[in-house]
Amino acid sequence: MENKKLLRAVGILVVIVLVLSLATSIFSNRTTFSTQTQPAGPRVIAQNPVEGQRLDISPTIEITFDRDMDPLKTSD
Repeated sequence: MENKKLLRAVGILVVIVLVLSLATSIFSNRTTFSTQTQPAGPRVIAQNPVEGQRLDISPTIEITFDRDMDPLKTSD
């Protein structure tokens, strides 16, 4: 009878130690979050014809971006 109480007490003690160990490992390794702004997409800085201008039947349209475009991603 005394052995059962002792085993139960040791078991409870082991569970408490494991829970405390797990809790301290979770909360002591605090992760720092850094926020970095994502680069904005390309912006149109010039266009020909300008907005609102009438177009010819087969117009040439020119668009100038603020950075070079990747031909593999932007070509037909």
